[in-house]
Order: sequence, then structure tokens, then C-alpha cells
Amino acid sequence: MDADPAVLVPALLRAAGISPSEEEVAAMIADFPGRAAAIETLYAIPEARYEEPDLVFRATL
Repeated sequence: MDADPAVLVPALLRAAGISPSEEEVAAMIADFPGRAAAIETLYAIPEARYEEPDLVFRATL
């Protein structure tokens, strides 16, 4: 992702209505590039792109 984490992370938090402390936001901004790269690897295998994960919680009454 090419977006600046210092801009994107606070915007996502505001959109979600979450107000963490400044220290937490700084940690999220620092971790964002690694997390974004890890998420992108989930889609790196074309055969698995549309598959459902093995561990799915289904609440039933």
C-alpha cells in the first residue's frame, strides 16, 4: 500500500470511531507497513484467493 501510515491509520481510527492514546496510535503507525505486507501475502496464492479459511466460527443457537 502506498498511503502514508501517519495519515491512513488516524483516518481509519476516526472512521471506526476509536480513540486510542497517542502512544497506541504511534505504535499502530509504526506497525502498519509490516501488517499491510502480511495481509497482502494472504492473497499471494491465486488458488486460495476465494477459499474459506479452515477455522471459521459459526455461532448457532
